[in-house]
Amino acid sequence: MEIESKKPIATDSIFRLEWVVRSYVVTFTFVTFRWLAELGILQSLEREAAATLVWLSWSMPLLATEVILQGRKVIARRGAV
Repeated sequence: MEIESKKPIATDSIFRLEWVVRSYVVTFTFVTFRWLAELGILQSLEREAAATLVWLSWSMPLLATEVILQGRKVIARRGAV
C-alpha cells in the first residue's frame, strides 16, 4: 500500500535543502574554530572566554543562517500575495 504525501515534491526538496545548509554551517564550525586556534586567539583568552567563543562559533552562524532561510520564506510569501 502506498502512502500519499500531502506536501508537493518541490516543498519537500526545499525542506531538505534547508537542512543541508544548516548541517554545512554547523560542520563548518570546526573550520572556524581551527582558524581561531591557529591565530592564537584561544590561547590568549581565559577559560570562560574561550568556552564562550567556542559556543559562539557555531551558534551565531547558525542563527544568521536561520534568519536568512526564514527571511527568504517571508519575502516569497509577500510576493505571492
